[in-house]
Amino acid sequence: IPLKLTAVAAEPHLTVTAYLYGQTYFVPDGHPIAKVDPDDISRDRSGRKNYPMVLARTIDEAGRDAFVVEYADASPTANPSPADDPSGCCTAGFDLCGIENDGQCQCPASTYDTSDCEAVPGVLDAVETLEGFRMKYLYLTRLTTRLSAEEMTFDPAFESTPVRPLSTDPAGTYVDLDGCTADVMAPETAAWVDAVEDCAAVYCDHGQCVQTEQGVGCACDAGYVARVFTDLDGARSVTCVPQDPPVVLDKDIALPDPCAGVDCGPAGVCHDLGGFAACACGGATAAVVREDPQSLVPQCHPIVEMSNAPGAENFSAVRAAIPVCFAPPPEDCGGLGWLEPRPVTELAPNGVVCDSSLPADPSRLVPPPLPDPDICEPGGDGGQGTASSSAGGASGQGASGGIESGGTPSDGMGAGCGCRSEPTRPAPLALLTLAALARRRRSPAAPH
Repeated sequence: IPLKLTAVAAEPHLTVTAYLYGQTYFVPDGHPIAKVDPDDISRDRSGRKNYPMVLARTIDEAGRDAFVVEYADASPTANPSPADDPSGCCTAGFDLCGIENDGQCQCPASTYDTSDCEAVPGVLDAVETLEGFRMKYLYLTRLTTRLSAEEMTFDPAFESTPVRPLSTDPAGTYVDLDGCTADVMAPETAAWVDAVEDCAAVYCDHGQCVQTEQGVGCACDAGYVARVFTDLDGARSVTCVPQDPPVVLDKDIALPDPCAGVDCGPAGVCHDLGGFAACACGGATAAVVREDPQSLVPQCHPIVEMSNAPGAENFSAVRAAIPVCFAPPPEDCGGLGWLEPRPVTELAPNGVVCDSSLPADPSRLVPPPLPDPDICEPGGDGGQGTASSSAGGASGQGASGGIESGGTPSDGMGAGCGCRSEPTRPAPLALLTLAALARRRRSPAAPH
């Protein structure tokens, strides 16, 4: 792949992906394979996933010339796999979802969506090509790297390997305390996470991700300036690049000044990076993406919080270690129930049973009396007898903070105390025998 020539007009963290078909797998020749740590995959508060940024940071930390294996398996079809098509619209074998002639090309390899896909130039030709590859080659290997212009010093090649390389799992987690009704016991730490967690979807590379008065941005190291670019997910990102561009385009020709009319902010200075405008932020300011969706020029704003990292990591994971009081006990355990502190084994690692987790009325922790055999049957449901076990704890999120994986919240323990509704000890055998004899002596009309 001719990357050296690409450096002339490359944006920061340019994504290069190679699809390699063959009778075996492929790996980069002379360059390392890096694996994305799934613990770093998360999102910011807007919901923006940070896989593109973590991908770039992983490659940089592996030597700035590494590749990540995103797929290494059997040659795929043009339709999604059943695992990627939970609705079955494309994999059921018939028009399960009624998409035929709906004006949208959704399942290009299916016969019932052909008429819609014919209207999209090149789609059916691509399906035919892909199917030809699938019939001819056993495997597909997808290798991806992200490189900035100054890193494009090599033209990568690839070699076959009989060993299947390990692919990256892009699933991630997000730890959230918003739904917890208990008290956070380390409010300073929680406030810091709240301030910098949006750095999950920012990668400054040669700088530190910070929170400013206008959102998260990059405080670049000395010798580096901030640039805004269109990221792999199609959204704009800011990062730090060398203030001296690796390729000079205006050596013998006159080019328009990209800094003409550009305002980097009160403490910012515009730099011409070979025809691209970048900003150097002075003082206690950092570069952020402007609100104007068409602008690819950053703007400097005052820093309010430091993340002490370049970004592209799961900052929300810090919440999992913040000690949190469990939620208050349930309001009602029923007429026959009582509260019982949850076993330590049921607490989240950061869960603490505090005063607010215990009932204000200590009598709520006292079990009700054992059944009276002269009033009701032992094990029955009348009077003061035992009742069927009820669900312990209150519903909702607990001290685990409501952890999400792939966008799905997990179930947390709801309280430091949970409901119980069975006796703490069984009735003695002699008592049960006396109760049975007493019932025999009662008349049929006697209440039970």
